[in-house]
Amino acid sequence: MSACMNICDFWSFTGEVIFTQLDQFLTLEKMVLPINKIFYVQDLEWFKNFNYEENYRIYNSVDKLVCRSQYHADAIEKYCHRKPEINNLCSLINKLKQS
Repeated sequence: MSACMNICDFWSFTGEVIFTQLDQFLTLEKMVLPINKIFYVQDLEWFKNFNYEENYRIYNSVDKLVCRSQYHADAIEKYCHRKPEINNLCSLINKLKQS
C-alpha cells in the first residue's frame, strides 16, 4: 500500500520509503528503522544545492536510486558513479504494491 505519511508517524513504520528531496533523506537517516530507502530523483537541480561529498554519500547510501529518464540516469551515473533504475513514480509505486 502506498501513502503519504507525516514524518512523526515513522516511529513504527517498516517497509519501503520513497523520498524525493535530500532533506527528507537527512531526516530518515537519523531514524533507526527497518526500512528500504528509495530516492526518486525528479530533477537535476539538486546538483547545485548541496556539496559534492554530501551528495555522493547520500546517493550511494540509499537502498535504491531511481530516476525518470535515460538523460537523468546518465547525469546521475556520471556525477556519483552509481547507475539508477529508470522508472516513473507511478510505475514505481505500483511495482512496490505488487511485491
